[in-house]
Amino acid sequence: MKFLQEKIEITPDQDVSWEEIESLRLLNGKLILVLKNQTTLEIKDLNPKLIDLAFRSYERFLQQRYRH
Repeated sequence: MKFLQEKIEITPDQDVSWEEIESLRLLNGKLILVLKNQTTLEIKDLNPKLIDLAFRSYERFLQQRYRH
């Protein structure tokens, strides 16, 4: 899993633009991506450091987006 400036790369074949994400949630140890089209993606078996990195990356994206 990679957290890039413009997207989150879940697998080499699956990525989601930060623009598509409505919110991030943590539920029973799973990272939940709630998309603007109201679908959800559940990512399980992440270590706490990756979960923290996901939230910090999304926060950084939001700060840059609303700064302009």
